Amino acid sequence: MNKVGEMIVMWNADLEVTEVLTTTFTIEAHILDPDKNMDWWFIGICVNTNDQTKRNLWKVIERRKE
Repeated sequence: MNKVGEMIVMWNADLEVTEVLTTTFTIEAHILDPDKNMDWWFIGICVNTNDQTKRNLWKVIERRKE
């Protein structure tokens, strides 16, 4: 969005990140926890106060729910 900013995802060695996706607004990671036999998605969202940008962000989030 032509602004300075960064997001970072960090995890410990007990977890396995199998897939990473990024959009203008999000960083997403598919996480496997072999000790618990579980998998889940982490989604970090960069929020913006601009109304049009927020509408675009919600579109991204709605698609991820599918």
